[in-house]
Amino acid sequence: SEEKYLVYDSTNFWMSRLHHLALKTSTSGLKRFDITPSQWNVLIPIYRGSITTTCAIAKHLGKDKGAISMTIGLLEKKGLVKRRLDRKVQEDRRSYKIYITEKGKALVPEIIKAAKLADQLFFLGLDNEDIYLFKAVINKLLRNFEINHYV
Repeated sequence: SEEKYLVYDSTNFWMSRLHHLALKTSTSGLKRFDITPSQWNVLIPIYRGSITTTCAIAKHLGKDKGAISMTIGLLEKKGLVKRRLDRKVQEDRRSYKIYITEKGKALVPEIIKAAKLADQLFFLGLDNEDIYLFKAVINKLLRNFEINHYV
């Protein structure tokens, strides 16, 4: 009933708390590389070579194109990525492909080690089955939101 509804009954309370702790753990693990979790999320697909445009990265991460463009700009200032005009799209001078630099290629394997350690800390006390189930439920929730156009 309404009068017995407590903050602990709210999904938002638990998700916010979990997000805060996960972000704190991730931020702390990436700090020594002078990179934020948001920058890391953008850098890794560029490093893998699977996604090379601002638009594709934004779609992949479910983020705003403008925010991704700003993040790429910060990564570029740090010398980790480089934008090059896409020669295939001659009519659009704003169409760039994003590439990892040599500095980025050298740094990413070290960041991967730190990211894996942050994940280990985050999932401490859970077995592989719990971790798999957690990720499966999160993915299912995200798909439900996308299918039902809540986002």
